[in-house]
Amino acid sequence: MGIYLANGVAEDAVSNHLLGPLPDTLRMRSHTTESGETVFVAEDEGDRGSKGPFYVAYGTAAREDKYGWFCSHCESVDNAMDAMGRIQCNRCGNFRKPTEWDAAHE
Repeated sequence: MGIYLANGVAEDAVSNHLLGPLPDTLRMRSHTTESGETVFVAEDEGDRGSKGPFYVAYGTAAREDKYGWFCSHCESVDNAMDAMGRIQCNRCGNFRKPTEWDAAHE
């Protein structure tokens, strides 16, 4: 696991003596999925879940390819999203309420 800048450069390669501390919006955390893929978790982009936040996961540290959602409760990308924006983690049951609402379903 490492911390990456938005441009894909590892933070270790950047001298904090020259640049000072990095803003959180430029930091991303790498995570290896169960299938061995590396995704980059943007902890400054997310939404509230019932057990913990869901963060946006990208396929690149430059935030170019959105991979999906990362469940912070169980640290998994194994989740599902429906057409109304509801997200549910398949591992721990963490749940985000729908972002779209249709009064016909009441």
